Amino acid sequence: MRLLTRFGVDSALCVVSGLITIVVCLAPLLGAHPADSDAPAFEVASLKPSGPIDPVRARLFENIANDSPLGFLPGSGNRIRIDGWSAAELIAAAYQVQMRRIVGPSWIFDARYTVEAIIPSGQPPTKAPEMLQTLLQELLALKAHRDVRRKSGYVLSVGKGGPKLKEAPPFTPTMDPSNSQIRRGFNGIQLDHGDMTQLATMLAWHLHAPVEDRTGLKGFYFILLEFPSSEAKDEFDLPTLYRRALSAYGLQLGGGKIDEPILVIDNLSKMPVPN
Repeated sequence: MRLLTRFGVDSALCVVSGLITIVVCLAPLLGAHPADSDAPAFEVASLKPSGPIDPVRARLFENIANDSPLGFLPGSGNRIRIDGWSAAELIAAAYQVQMRRIVGPSWIFDARYTVEAIIPSGQPPTKAPEMLQTLLQELLALKAHRDVRRKSGYVLSVGKGGPKLKEAPPFTPTMDPSNSQIRRGFNGIQLDHGDMTQLATMLAWHLHAPVEDRTGLKGFYFILLEFPSSEAKDEFDLPTLYRRALSAYGLQLGGGKIDEPILVIDNLSKMPVPN
């Protein structure tokens, strides 16, 4: 009311209008977010197109992201540095989905970018994927929604004789991560403290196909699915080898139709907004 009294209604509206114009113009430059937005965001970030990268490295990242979400963002401390990732790899990391589950324009697998960012003080690194999601929405105008598609895959279930699983000891923070987490290998899978969801995820990673857990088992177990590398002549042998290994635990792996979660890209700009 003091503003209206001193300058009058018209003057007050001009001042407010001017302030709004300044804020709107500066927002993209400052990396500002809408006042009502609670989306996690980097303190400072840039996203720029990058040139092609080493083909071997590109295939490595593509193979990992196709079958397992990129669960990390490279960097040091609270600083993130991503070199030469494709738009699909960035989206896979931001939304924590397998790259093969992303449905969008074909160029997202070819266009590559460099991202540099700082995680705000006090924010855990685990929030970085959500911050990357916000960055992609702001600078590449990314809009996406989750959906499901029906496709052929595998169903993990309990055999007729019931489960024959060994309960794993309680997990403690002092456990050596290299021993307590999933370990991957061409000749098998080992879980020292894993549940059926993790087992299904690892089977999907090795079989390059979706695997749905229908065991109904909720515990954590020690599971070792191992076979000589010489027996796995090619990928077509793997389902048979894993079926044989799973049968020792009273589990079975059968073919079936799976409702696979997907991420559908509704909008994405190839060129980022300058920042």
